[in-house]
Amino acid sequence: MRWLKIGLLLLLMLAVMRAVSWALAWVLIRLASANARIAAVVSNTAACTAFVLLLYFSLMPGEPMDFAAVAFGAGVFCIYTAWDLFRHPWKPKT
Repeated sequence: MRWLKIGLLLLLMLAVMRAVSWALAWVLIRLASANARIAAVVSNTAACTAFVLLLYFSLMPGEPMDFAAVAFGAGVFCIYTAWDLFRHPWKPKT
């Protein structure tokens, strides 16, 4: 049961970070007139960095970093970035 809770919290956190990534990409494209591909890479990198920092700052004193969670998060955000490079959810409909 403990691993189920941890897994669900990890997936929930990644979903929230995905929403943050999309919001940042939307801001970069709409307000800063950035290229959609650059915005996808920058926004997903920022969200992945926020995910790793959240994992780091939630550690108890003396607790080791969970590199399996970091690797999982990095892999997920690599998939997100590849997906965003080919499909832009914030792209205006023409």
